[in-house]
Amino acid sequence: MRFSTILGAFALFSFSSIVAASPVIPGAGVQLERRDTASVYAKLQDLKTANEEPLSQISALVSSGSVTYDAVKTPIDTIITNINTAKGEVAALRRRGLVERQSGDELADLVAEIVEAVVDVLETLVGDLATIPLLATLLTGVDAALANLLSELELLVAGLLELVAQLLTNLSTILTDLAFDLTLAALGL
Repeated sequence: MRFSTILGAFALFSFSSIVAASPVIPGAGVQLERRDTASVYAKLQDLKTANEEPLSQISALVSSGSVTYDAVKTPIDTIITNINTAKGEVAALRRRGLVERQSGDELADLVAEIVEAVVDVLETLVGDLATIPLLATLLTGVDAALANLLSELELLVAGLLELVAQLLTNLSTILTDLAFDLTLAALGL
């Protein structure tokens, strides 16, 4: 009986001293610099501009009926590279601090425009998946790149993906047709 009392007191003392020795203070040891969304917006605007050319190349290939794996590989690889570059730039901004969500609606609109532009053009390739099975591997690369970018944006601007998902609910069927499961999961659709 005495042993259990002593053991209980010892456990309580040990736990109390650990908690007292390292109190949890919000933001302790972390210097967060808050910024507006202008720098994030600029990086995403660069992505949108960079994707215009490869997306128009894919549209031209579809319009002319000359879609082949080799023909679409370069523009799709360019889109993946552009998205991954933007993700890296956003990650660099995140390492510098959190972004204050002052103009989240504008940022969400831009992210939705980028995703919608990519998805709308790639949707035109769905019919070619039966004749060009390797095309699915390229589309999977775009899906992974988009999902990574969206996840990085959510880490930087909390709540952004909720706004983007609301804007893109009409694209959920197209994302499903493209088998963009990672992007669907990132958006919570």
